[in-house]
Amino acid sequence: MQNVIQFDCAGHSFYCPRDEHTLAVVKEVLSGAAYPVPGFLTGRIRTLIDVGANLGAAAVWFQAVFPNAAIECFEPTERAFRFLEKNTAPYERVRCHHAGLLDESCRRDISIGGTGSETSTLKRSRQADFGVFESAEFREALPEVAPLLETGAPLALKVDTEGCELEILGNLEPVLADIELLMLEYHSEEDRVALDTLVRAHGHMLFAARADQCHIGTAVYVRRAVVEELTEFDGDAIR
Repeated sequence: MQNVIQFDCAGHSFYCPRDEHTLAVVKEVLSGAAYPVPGFLTGRIRTLIDVGANLGAAAVWFQAVFPNAAIECFEPTERAFRFLEKNTAPYERVRCHHAGLLDESCRRDISIGGTGSETSTLKRSRQADFGVFESAEFREALPEVAPLLETGAPLALKVDTEGCELEILGNLEPVLADIELLMLEYHSEEDRVALDTLVRAHGHMLFAARADQCHIGTAVYVRRAVVEELTEFDGDAIR
């Protein structure tokens, strides 16, 4: 690959486009800062679904902190998927799907954002408004996720899809209550409020959140029943 940076990550090579912003995002994810993980779930999660897997940084981080988990990565864009496959090749428990998840199965034109693909989106965004589009496959989320819950093994879900998070979570509403850990990015204040309302209605509570500016951030939720079973956090609540 041309114009590619290669660096060591836990004894394996990691590759990303030669772009300062992309490299900064990748290193933030690999450090664990982007997705704070509850320590009481690290040995418990058995399946993790990474929607919007991009170059594979989150998958590499997750395989380190969830050593018992099989990781299913979904990435629709061509260039990002090539990096994803290469970066996760050393990890036997990571499987890559060249498709995105959405609220329906379809092919859609996705706007490609700059040198990296972390801002590629189906929505309007000044970060990806470069007039470059790519036809990509999307699968309905529920048929992909529901079978992985049938065993009853604890499952985690990470969704970073540049504005499509609410549509995906809405499609997964029939099984949301069974997902133990949700790691969600949001890209508007309206989506943040709607996502919070949706997941709390299905029995989740906020574990961690981060926002460096208005409209953009990350929220991590854990099923309330799991918090009550495995922690004493409720004793810290002031009511």
